[in-house]
Amino acid sequence: MLKKISFTLLCLLFILPSVSLAADPAGWQNVGIQTYYGSGNQLKCRPFYSEGGNFKLDISLSTPAQYKVYIYEDDPDDNPDELIGTYYGNNSFFSYPFNVEPFKDGEKAEIYAIITGISNVEKVIFAGFD
Repeated sequence: MLKKISFTLLCLLFILPSVSLAADPAGWQNVGIQTYYGSGNQLKCRPFYSEGGNFKLDISLSTPAQYKVYIYEDDPDDNPDELIGTYYGNNSFFSYPFNVEPFKDGEKAEIYAIITGISNVEKVIFAGFD
């Protein structure tokens, strides 16, 4: 009986932290996570899709760096993509919430980011929240 209780408590120690990461008290819903490995000075993520309203982009780096982030909304056809903003960081985490409505084309917005200045970073994670 003691072994069952110990095993259950041990399982809870590993399960509870992962549940808390998935549930965001601010009400953000994760719409995708992208992980990139390797080196280079610049990285562009695949688009995240939003139907409008507020959107948040989080970027996590394996090591702190001085970087620059450009956030765009991908426009269809031959129209130039809209620059939502340019941001600077000097740590290992970036989080930026914004209203995607002014940049939306039709029913949805396609948001992507380009990060530069990451030549010594081994892993970059992009996460989108709607």
